[in-house]
Amino acid sequence: MFSGKKRMEEVRLRVVTPLFMGGARTEITEFRPPSLKGALRFWFRAKNPDKLQEEARIFGSTEAGQASFLIQLLDSPVASEESINCGKGLSYLGYGLVKRGKIERSYIKPGEEIVLRIVFRPNVKQEVQQDVMESMRCLCLLGGLGSRSRRGLGSVVLPSELPVSSEELCDQIAATCQRNNLPEEVSHTAFSQRARIVIPFKERSWQGALEKIGGELQAFRSFQTPPPNGPRFKRDHDLIYGAIKGNAPTTAPERVTFGLPQNYYFSSLKGARAGVTGANRSRNRRASPLLIHTHLLADGQHAVVVSFLPAPLLPSGDDLTISTGKGYASKEFTVPVPEHWTAVESFMNHLAQLPGAVEVKF
Repeated sequence: MFSGKKRMEEVRLRVVTPLFMGGARTEITEFRPPSLKGALRFWFRAKNPDKLQEEARIFGSTEAGQASFLIQLLDSPVASEESINCGKGLSYLGYGLVKRGKIERSYIKPGEEIVLRIVFRPNVKQEVQQDVMESMRCLCLLGGLGSRSRRGLGSVVLPSELPVSSEELCDQIAATCQRNNLPEEVSHTAFSQRARIVIPFKERSWQGALEKIGGELQAFRSFQTPPPNGPRFKRDHDLIYGAIKGNAPTTAPERVTFGLPQNYYFSSLKGARAGVTGANRSRNRRASPLLIHTHLLADGQHAVVVSFLPAPLLPSGDDLTISTGKGYASKEFTVPVPEHWTAVESFMNHLAQLPGAVEVKF
């Protein structure tokens, strides 16, 4: 515990979509301050790509020592055991949590509030305190906490700052996250001149919001979506189909830019499967650069916020591995990482063209 005179900020978070958080035992749901600190660290890095040298001093490290602040949990709700029925869209977003159309793992319910106190060291500069609180605002405008937080679950907001419309929400995001002289490109998931944030629609309920955005994402990516809206990625289908048949690919599927690993299943080939990962086994995964958040508006409606924060898919020099198996001889092919983000950019364009969509201007 810090000694001497402390500077404190009390924060009240309202849960908007089911929040799945726990320790080593995933069946026990509890709000954990270390998980919140990790999320704040992510948003500090995203908002301040030019201040990474200050990260350890603010958030702590084995070299820099203790963080400049600690988080005290003042009040947290009891987890709910009530199951959640999921349609196709929510099942798609909640992959790993959903079994046979239901989520039966415990969670913190939408509408519940979590009360925290952030205590800063006595000698911490006002600028550091501001950085931490701005990271909290970014989290509450664009992100989430716990499992599947990049796909809209675990969204939280500051109930004292609820916007009245999607347009006002756009203004809040711009005021909090926009900075002058954004870099053209970044080396990690962060704001840059290429970043985009779209609010495609709003729905009456959190579940309706996630079902709709999940359905949009699934239909956009699926080879089975019929014309005129699809299939958009026939080349990806044909490339992996050929790999399973033994034809060595020379390029990667476009959809790998949505994140790694990427899995394929072919019922037409007796259930044959294939997967795409990073070739370097120590870093063969890549979290999606596409983040989904559900924001509560003052009138009770739920606005979907989709952020695209592009950065290199994998470190320079890394390749991708396409692996095939089940039903066919197991093979591995090495292909280069795509140099463009066409697939994700096309999805953002699709969302921006939906009726009533608004986009944050950087």
